[in-house]
Amino acid sequence: MFRLPLVVCLMAVFFASAALAQTYPLNQSSPVTDAFTSGGVANCQRGWRFQVNASGVTVSQMGCWYPDGTTSQKTISLFDANSQALLAQVTPSVGTGWRWANLTTPVALTNGGQYIVTGFTVTASYYFRSVTGMTQWMPTGTIQYLDMRYANSCTSTTFPSSTLSNYQYGVVDIGYTTGPGITVAATAGTS
Repeated sequence: MFRLPLVVCLMAVFFASAALAQTYPLNQSSPVTDAFTSGGVANCQRGWRFQVNASGVTVSQMGCWYPDGTTSQKTISLFDANSQALLAQVTPSVGTGWRWANLTTPVALTNGGQYIVTGFTVTASYYFRSVTGMTQWMPTGTIQYLDMRYANSCTSTTFPSSTLSNYQYGVVDIGYTTGPGITVAATAGTS
């Protein structure tokens, strides 16, 4: 019968996908350790535009660094940089340091596509600094930093069209996995 090989194959696919490790482009670096300035303005989007340089990249988490003493949540958004479409939003719980939230529906990114991850808050609770020469804040490789993006006097769904080069402002990030999509088809009558 073909049932046993099908079960074994399905188990292999399940365990292979469960083993995919989450990758964070900013490596959960600390803006405190790297002497970022805290403050900013309220009711704004702050984040960064990036390019995807690999196939099979799927965003399953988004997060931000909360400054000590912050009591206001940030809404983290993922936009398509070309169409300006809002692809996903999460609101990580308030805490100290990096805080993450899982996407209800993971978002598959296109190789060569450009995207923007931003954080919105109603308070002035961001970290920022020029990151020229600070490679931990300007990733290359699968996810490549392009520039800082922002919008002022806005809402959490406003597309951030303004640009600053060589800055990190807002300290937001994605969590992603890489791997090919796996399709398993069972053919009746095979053993």
